Amino acid sequence: MFVTRSAACDLAMVQVNAAVPTALLKLFLPGMVARGHGRVLSVASAAAWFPGPEQATYFATKAYLAALSNALWYELKPLGIRVTTLLPGPIETGFAQAGQLAQPRLFAPGTGVAP
Repeated sequence: MFVTRSAACDLAMVQVNAAVPTALLKLFLPGMVARGHGRVLSVASAAAWFPGPEQATYFATKAYLAALSNALWYELKPLGIRVTTLLPGPIETGFAQAGQLAQPRLFAPGTGVAP
């Protein structure tokens, strides 16, 4: 839950899910623009489009990445750069356990697909 999770934990998630992808885009896009072609694959989440239990920061960072990617798709399309956003749903990985999400139905064992 947002109010009980440490600020350090949430800020680390913002760093990994929003700040780092933004920095990588800033690093690689100028070269793509200079060449007149390139491809970007952003891995957001279906979580970007609906609120979820106990993961406000996660859902918000994925919404940021999806919105940024959508804006970049529009902005870079005329420059020959394709931006695709992957929005997977729940996948049976260690994510739910690592995030202590075993209780919410969204991440209950057996609700996701195999990797």
